[in-house]
Amino acid sequence: MFSYEARISSGDRDEVMQTVILAGRAADRGDWVGCRNCFTEEVFLDHDSGGHLPSNRRMDDVIDEWRTLFQSYSQSLHLICSFEIEIQAGEAECSSLVQSLHIDTSGQILQSFGSYRDALIFNGGTWKISRRIYREVARLPMQSI
Repeated sequence: MFSYEARISSGDRDEVMQTVILAGRAADRGDWVGCRNCFTEEVFLDHDSGGHLPSNRRMDDVIDEWRTLFQSYSQSLHLICSFEIEIQAGEAECSSLVQSLHIDTSGQILQSFGSYRDALIFNGGTWKISRRIYREVARLPMQSI
């Protein structure tokens, strides 16, 4: 059995990064179970471009909202990169850059650029996002394809 310190040096950073990536990829694919599994039961969300005030939310309720929102898209793509990760004692802080592309069912394209600041906890053998702060830095005007 490895000590926790050994786990950090043998892949926790990659696992944290993969959890953050999978949350976006699963949403893009409409895999709401996979997306849900990337988050804790209750999560603090602060999306400055969203319709909610920063707050702790039940992730099941958030997934229901996202599922409804994503039904208005014919395609969605989240590109997440430039990770900075710090891990200590079963908790991780992960900052990353994100570009999202959403094409609605009428062919209108919405692009958004910003950053995630995620907190993750190691629980039950996996990393889960317990806090997500999204800061939008730019949004391109709607355009048609």
